[in-house]
Amino acid sequence: MSLNIKWISLLVLLLIPRPTFHWFINKFVSCVHFTGKVTQK
Repeated sequence: MSLNIKWISLLVLLLIPRPTFHWFINKFVSCVHFTGKVTQK
């Protein structure tokens, strides 16, 4: 799971310019946190 996330992050890094990448990472991190909370419950 974490390996997949790392590879996806690398791909995104290569494909997306910096400012958009930073915004995307913020969205992605909040999505992951939300999913983690839902999974824990």
